Amino acid sequence: MLNKIGAVPIIALFLFWKFGLTLKFLFSFIFACALTVIAFADFDHQIIPDVVTLPRDTPILSLAAFAYIFWGDEFIRLLFFLHG
Repeated sequence: MLNKIGAVPIIALFLFWKFGLTLKFLFSFIFACALTVIAFADFDHQIIPDVVTLPRDTPILSLAAFAYIFWGDEFIRLLFFLHG
């Protein structure tokens, strides 16, 4: 099994292969690293620490709620368009 440090270069390689050196790569890499920390912490201690999840989740959920209120379904279609 990969350790915490060994997983990051592999994640970076796959994301770079998919997105190239773009802003989408940067955001995806930051998100993937946060998920790696969460996964290994949960595997080791059976908990997900709030210090990792709350600073990332609170602004994202707030932005998503704000955007959905003002743009409705157009926001959801935009997300799928940007993702794909």
